[in-house]
Amino acid sequence: CMHFGTCGGCLWQNLPYHQQLEVKRNLVWECLAHIGGLSNDTVLPALPSPEIYYYRNKMEYSFGTRRWLLPEELELSHLEKPRDFALGLHIRGFYDRVLDIEE
Repeated sequence: CMHFGTCGGCLWQNLPYHQQLEVKRNLVWECLAHIGGLSNDTVLPALPSPEIYYYRNKMEYSFGTRRWLLPEELELSHLEKPRDFALGLHIRGFYDRVLDIEE
């Protein structure tokens, strides 16, 4: 995704997809082991999506009046997009700013 690393969405896109599935399965197992005392072999492997990109089943978009400026935009004298409007995702840790999402 062109927004990886800036937005607050996907956390593991820098990992190969098979490793993402392992991480997700282990997170489920750790929760179930902590809460229910289940063993590691109780949790089956995560089912892969046929698509490794653009497969999210839920997105929560936000409107904002303070658009997050990308590093390359900070150097421009004229911005192509307005600063005071954005539709996209909040930047991780900055809930007063919104990254304008294009895809």
